[in-house]
Amino acid sequence: MIISGGQTGADRAALDFALSVGMACSGWCPKGRLSEDKYVPLRYPLIEANSNLYQHRTRLNVRDSCATLIFLSEKSSGGTILTIRCCIAQRKPHFIFSIGNDGQVDSEEKLKAWLYKTSPKVLNVAGPRASESRNIYDFAFRVLSNVLAASERSEEPIWPPQRPKTRNLNFK
Repeated sequence: MIISGGQTGADRAALDFALSVGMACSGWCPKGRLSEDKYVPLRYPLIEANSNLYQHRTRLNVRDSCATLIFLSEKSSGGTILTIRCCIAQRKPHFIFSIGNDGQVDSEEKLKAWLYKTSPKVLNVAGPRASESRNIYDFAFRVLSNVLAASERSEEPIWPPQRPKTRNLNFK
């Protein structure tokens, strides 16, 4: 299963990839389905968080995933950096795929090895929005296609995970 926050760019590439191959997808998005292009389209089966802050949905997606794939460009925003920090703080496995590397094939092989090792049932995919990295959508979609398209399907997890009610989700 793939989850993401629904932002333009890497997030949408991940969701579109999953939908195109019949893989389950979901994720947390900001309240009101806010995104760079106004609203996250309804075709993406995302759950609205109780806050319209992008940071909140980032934390929730890291929390509710088994591992995170992060596309990182030279112009990556605070949101992408926050994702890395959340993974570290929550001790979640994460793989940083640098955009623009000449060794893309090598990086894809490393990503395949990491996915084999971590075997995440729920993979969070994050990275720059479209305005920060012009070709990120196509790049992320291509990488996911090359790496995941031939992967074996396993039983889809129940998502979001059932959790007890918590009063405060302030992650610091």
